Amino acid sequence: MTQTIRRGLTACSILAFSALAASAQTPAAPAAPVPATKTAGAPVAPKAAPVPTTFGWYAEVVSFDAATRTLTAKAAAEPHIAARAKSLQSGDRVVLAWTAYKGEADAVRYIAPEKAMAAESGYLVRGKFLRADAKTVTFSTTVPVTVATTLGTAKPGTALRVAAPMLQPGPEAVISTVALGKTAPARPAPVVAAKPVVNARQVVGAWDVSTSMMGNAVKLVCTFTQDGVKIGGVCNGPGPLANVPAEGKVDGDDVSFGFSITQPVTLTLMHRGKLDAGGSKMEGTLDLMGNVSAFTALRK
Repeated sequence: MTQTIRRGLTACSILAFSALAASAQTPAAPAAPVPATKTAGAPVAPKAAPVPTTFGWYAEVVSFDAATRTLTAKAAAEPHIAARAKSLQSGDRVVLAWTAYKGEADAVRYIAPEKAMAAESGYLVRGKFLRADAKTVTFSTTVPVTVATTLGTAKPGTALRVAAPMLQPGPEAVISTVALGKTAPARPAPVVAAKPVVNARQVVGAWDVSTSMMGNAVKLVCTFTQDGVKIGGVCNGPGPLANVPAEGKVDGDDVSFGFSITQPVTLTLMHRGKLDAGGSKMEGTLDLMGNVSAFTALRK
């Protein structure tokens, strides 16, 4: 991968894969074609999900200053955000990266000072940090004239959905529309007890994994262990992807596995795919901070 990795997604993506690109100066030889399976009724490889161009983020109105068009909002946040926010001061310019469910940004999963975040696209919101607790983060952002009238009617505590393009170059949040009284899609209730799985399919052993990250072809060798439905093991690839512990699970034909790297912040890569009838091939998608690409894994 000799080409320069494009800016975007997240700052941690750029930091991580700049090292990856430097470690892979020589392009890998093309993989030998894999014969098509002849098993009747074999599963069709899933197509990679299209990359969205817009998204919606959800919050609660704290206040709106019509004179300065400043929206102060409180949004749901993942538990680790409170600890990360301790290094921030009220009024600091920040970028909030959100996790998505059904294509909607429903909770803040990462927060960083704006000067440390080079990303210009993704589930991002720019603004000023105010405060955070174990469940929420409160921030302010300047809104365009086109939505000021709508926000002027909102009382404190009003739920809202803000539609925005994925491209967020800064310095202020880019906002398309605002809808009041809208809440994020409800996530499924946590499963209290896992349903017993009988005769879980086996993925033990070494697999060649081929995928693309930020438009750059990447090859890994993942060696899996298995305890019932739980997967463990190690994945090896270029640069920061060398010798990283992996974990996942098997549920019928569905296989998921992932790992995290720190360059210098933590970045999680999650693979979700299906095992073919012969148990020698997986195909599915790689989720990198909400950006999806296809992957193929072949048993060695």
